Amino acid sequence: MTQHLLDIDKNIRYFEAHQQAFKIPDIYPLELFKHLVEKAGGYTIECSCKIAGDRLDPARFNLWFRDRQYFPKEINGVLEFFRAVEAMDRAKLDYSLFQKFYSDRFDWSKKIAAGVDLRPEKANSRLKIWFIIEDYPEKLEAAISLHGEREDVRTLIVNNKLLIGFDFFLDGHSTI
Repeated sequence: MTQHLLDIDKNIRYFEAHQQAFKIPDIYPLELFKHLVEKAGGYTIECSCKIAGDRLDPARFNLWFRDRQYFPKEINGVLEFFRAVEAMDRAKLDYSLFQKFYSDRFDWSKKIAAGVDLRPEKANSRLKIWFIIEDYPEKLEAAISLHGEREDVRTLIVNNKLLIGFDFFLDGHSTI
């Protein structure tokens, strides 16, 4: 990975440019996410929009952690960000699916990402975390089991690799 993609200052500029281009206000919990961007290391930022019909939702940001030396620290930083959102909103995120998948003995050779997808309606806003599972059969099977054993999920496995995502909605439900 080239070093310029891991530059915190550039990633913050991309974040702010996206926010300005789409006139995204400093909505909750975007400021908390920006603090995560400012202190995280070994990542690239992805700024995106969701377009559905005539609706545009531009407050979508992901951090793709690239440098494995940071993984244990960054997963803790992401979870701290989630807890700060809960405290600020006096809400309770549902970690039950995530806790069945993740453990302290997680193999950190895998890729991880975290993000926010904020919508005007709080119930549709969510915090996100993903893992790219490759050559990790026990976690691959755990994720499929948590999602519900469906053949269409197995068709998504390519070269023994699958992107597993957890969505923590601000209204208190979660999905995998």
